[in-house]
Amino acid sequence: MTDPVQIPVRVISETDRAWLMTTQPFGSRFAHWEPKSRVQIPDINEIKPMLTALMSRDYAVSRGWIK
Repeated sequence: MTDPVQIPVRVISETDRAWLMTTQPFGSRFAHWEPKSRVQIPDINEIKPMLTALMSRDYAVSRGWIK
């Protein structure tokens, strides 16, 4: 992964191939499905309100996670 960024997210749901994530601590209004092939969540097995998603800067910008 080139030029990775860290984004705090809450994982709402998960499939074999994707995570449903949001940056909002409550609700799911701004949630997006993101493929596991493009996004890594190293602390997925930890119990905490927000986790850290790692993705390339270009991908994060294209999906609207950052500007």
